Formats: sequence, structure tokens, C-alpha cells
Amino acid sequence: MQHSHISAFTMAFVAAGALMACASDDADNDDDDGGSPSSSVTTGTGIGPGAGSGGSGTGAGTTTTGSGVGGGGTGGMAPDTVLLIPNSDNDSIGIYSPTDGTFIRDFLPPNVETDAHDFVVPIEAVQGPTGNIFVSDQIGDCVHEFEVDGTYVGRFVDEADGLDNVRGIAFDGADLLVSVAGGFGNPGGGGVLRFDASATLLETITANQDDDPYDVMITPGGELIISEIEADIVHNFSAGPTPVPIYSASFPQQVAVASNGNFLITAFSDGIVAEVTPTGTEVQTWDVTNPRGVYQLGNGNWLVTASGNSTDPAGIFEYDPAMGSIVNTVVAGDGHRFISEVQIP
Repeated sequence: MQHSHISAFTMAFVAAGALMACASDDADNDDDDGGSPSSSVTTGTGIGPGAGSGGSGTGAGTTTTGSGVGGGGTGGMAPDTVLLIPNSDNDSIGIYSPTDGTFIRDFLPPNVETDAHDFVVPIEAVQGPTGNIFVSDQIGDCVHEFEVDGTYVGRFVDEADGLDNVRGIAFDGADLLVSVAGGFGNPGGGGVLRFDASATLLETITANQDDDPYDVMITPGGELIISEIEADIVHNFSAGPTPVPIYSASFPQQVAVASNGNFLITAFSDGIVAEVTPTGTEVQTWDVTNPRGVYQLGNGNWLVTASGNSTDPAGIFEYDPAMGSIVNTVVAGDGHRFISEVQIP
């Protein structure tokens, strides 16, 4: 159900002078500084750095008038592609470089009790079609919505909508997909809940009654991939009339797509990060103690979040897959979760 304090969830049309940079593994500063020199005027709603008239657009002679998602000002430059990583220890969300994983700044600083969102265990932060950021809260049993500048909008969906023990989330077009646990009071067990733009529940996606999904991901080709920790398996829900098993692993958490089209899968209890083909052939694995999130950086290395143990450190690490070892500790400490690519001013 749509809560009254949530803003309308409408699709934004990207104005010619505020084209959003394409989400890629190696683009972290894709300014809109080229294009046709022909003179034109475009009016529309853009996902860009603010509202303005007469800002620089695509091409020397293009003038764009429109409202943007973000702070005020004269628009024209596309937002930067960055990574968001929640930290469930201090309830913050950091911004990192998609090129080499470098920490840039906080998207949301550590939570304090007076914060309206009051995170409990934030797991994943993804971007919706309007440009707003949606954050899953595992123990808070909800998905929060924020404007792209960090302003809190409210809870988009919560326990009143059937959420309990929320993990990974993703957008499939305008629909929000939310993975929830089985055996925690959810009708029919766990599954991935599909909500439309008005927060109406459309369906529950599940392979069987005992599903306990941990991550949900839509590939660039539109395939639905779900990791499940009860059956310890990753399924492709788009490969046939029934879900097709891709890879068996103990406690699979985040699934990401590498630049070569293969899947990167963190297996928490196995203590590995695996690269597998879309049909499930294992290419290689690396030992990582209690891995959670994974992302292939623009430099070709992997960014991995891990909780560690009494002997191995926790933190955010840059792994060189050619060497099979850590080449950089980006941030030390526990609590870092899934890694998502977004575009923000």
C-alpha cells in the first residue's frame, strides 16, 4: 500500500540538456559536454543537478529549461556515477568511486536517534526511475526513500505491506523488487515481493514454499536473478518456465554482473567470491572471509565487503582477480553491506 507521506512515484523524462550518464563499471565523472551544435530549446523534467533555465546543455547551442532531481541551480551537467555502500554498524551510507573504490564522502552520515529514517540494519541502497534512492532496512522491515541529495521522503513500503526481514532490493522498470525472509510471518513463506510505483503489491516471486531469498538482481538483459540462503542456491527466474539453478553456494548474498557478462557471487559461509558464467560454469573463486557485497571496478579489480572473523579483518577491500589477493584496504571495520551503482550530483 502507498503511505500517505510518500511522494508520488512518477517516471522522469530526461531533458536534452540533462542526460543521465549511463551506468557503467568505469565511469565516475561523465559530464554532458558534447553533442550537436544546432540551436534548440527543450522543456522537460530532468534527473540532474537542479532546476534552472538557460543552463549549458548537450551541445554549444542547446538551452534547456526544466526541473531536476537534486539541489537548485542552473542545470546542464549529468550527475556522477558512484557507488553506495550501507554500513549497518553505524547506520550510514558511503559514496565510493566506481573506478578504484576510493571513499568519496557520506551520502548519509552515521545515524542518530533524531534522524527521521532511524536505520536499524541498512542492507542495500539502489536508485529508482525518478532518481530517488531506496534503502532496504533488514530489521526495520521496510524500504526507505530519499531524494538524491539525501533528504528523507519516508517509508515506501514496510511491515504493513508484508515486509519482514528485508534484504536485497532492485528495480525492474518502475517496479520495486524486495527480498524478504521465509518463516517470519510472511504469507506463504519468503519470496521476492513486487510493488508498483504506487507501492501496491503485484505478486510474490518464489521457487518454493521454503524460499529464503537474500538478494535480487536484474541483469542488463532484463533477467531476474535471486540468491536463496535456505536452499543455498542462485536461480535464474527468466531462463525458462521454471527457475533454473545457476550456482550452489553456502549462504549466497550479493550477485553482480561483471564486464564480461559473468556473475560475481559472494558466498558468506563458504568464504569465497565466485565468478561463474550465466549458465553456471565456475570460472574461478577467491578466498574472502565472510563476504557480503561485490562489484567489478572500472580498473578491472573487484570491490568486496566482508565481515571478517577473529583472525581476518573486516572492511571494504579491493581484490586483484589476476593476483587473487587484496591490493588495497579501502575502509577497515565491520558492517559494510551490498554495493550498488547510482548517479548523483
